[in-house]
Amino acid sequence: MSELFNRFAFQKNVKRLAKENGLQLKELEQALGMPVSSLSRYWSVSKNNVKAPDPSITVIIKIANFFEVSIDELIGRELNNDFDLQGDLAIEQRDTKELAKRIQKLSSQLLDRL
Repeated sequence: MSELFNRFAFQKNVKRLAKENGLQLKELEQALGMPVSSLSRYWSVSKNNVKAPDPSITVIIKIANFFEVSIDELIGRELNNDFDLQGDLAIEQRDTKELAKRIQKLSSQLLDRL
């Protein structure tokens, strides 16, 4: 996964959600049909200091669905809801005008060929 995945937040949120629902991690793994200790491997570091693998999107979806939370919440990703509607609209209008000019030019070229 990319920088959008926060391993620490994922670990913290899975543990928090399990605790809030009265589950031990191995009970959660069992409920999800996962092998024992498979969750903890995602946030552990091996003896050789090798980074643990990131969970697959399937695992993340399973956990999010189980706890009825969004994937963004589960992995600690915050959404930025600050939209620049005025700026976006200005860009769209400029693009539309440019497209109209191109269409007009192509139409003229086609008519000249006929």
